[in-house]
Amino acid sequence: MNDITFEIVTNTPLVETCDHFFAGVMNGLLVTVEHIPSRSLLEIRFGATRLTDDDLTDICQAFKEYIDSRKSHLQIDENSICILLQIEANWRFRFSRILETIERIGMDMNIESGCYLCGETQDDIRPYEIESLRAYLCPACAKRTTDDLCESLKEKTEDNRFTRYASSDISEKELFLPGSIAALVGALVGMMILFLLGMVPFGLFPAGIILSFLIFFAYRKFAGIIKVRGLLICLGMLAVFLFFGLSIVSTPQIVSSINRALGPGSVSVGSVLLGYIGYLNHPNVPSQVSTDFALACVSAGITAIVFVFASTRKNG
Repeated sequence: MNDITFEIVTNTPLVETCDHFFAGVMNGLLVTVEHIPSRSLLEIRFGATRLTDDDLTDICQAFKEYIDSRKSHLQIDENSICILLQIEANWRFRFSRILETIERIGMDMNIESGCYLCGETQDDIRPYEIESLRAYLCPACAKRTTDDLCESLKEKTEDNRFTRYASSDISEKELFLPGSIAALVGALVGMMILFLLGMVPFGLFPAGIILSFLIFFAYRKFAGIIKVRGLLICLGMLAVFLFFGLSIVSTPQIVSSINRALGPGSVSVGSVLLGYIGYLNHPNVPSQVSTDFALACVSAGITAIVFVFASTRKNG
């Protein structure tokens, strides 16, 4: 008995039905674990029949903490859910947490668990080993697989999937409303910080970073994930609030400088706000104003690009 077999047999309710294959029932869910030594991989699968979109979202959320592209991977088949877990230094911790998550799903969600191929939930479903297929099957699927589908089975299972409907890119929904509200709150907080830092020399450079970070971070925290629409929402908020904040911070200085040079009443706060961009290069406005504006835009833009790049990599 190797270490992996010992770990599974002694610390889980699963039993070894054949070499490197374990099966059992956890809170009503039919669960199998297959150890694939050649790939240093554990395939953890449980039956899940007739899942709704909400069910898929809840399952993805439940596994979110323990699924990532480097160590483990969530895969949705037509009648089962599979987690591919890479066997690395901390695999025992991740394995136990994944099984605990499956137990919670069985307890908290009204999910039927049956034949991995057809989804039937009758009583005589049991684990089978047929060629390279190891799974919970109903007698009809077991017979059909044995008699008629041995050749096509190799094609279906060479990537460890069971149906032609398998998809490995199912991800959680982007929660636009909570994310947008959180980004708006982050933008308002960032504006307050921008007003405070605007009174410090070169303070608008870190202010741009902080404003951009608060908008993107708040959105991702409450939306769960940032996709294209989320990125557009965050970029739009950043552009509006950054421009609005910079114009409020520097307009009094612009008005004061021009009126001091050309005489009182030469320009008003309203006229400067309406033509703010044009006044940045006015000959009677200190160059520091346009410099601070450029620094804030650059720092905010770089921070936004970092978030866009990180989100693109995470979403594949």
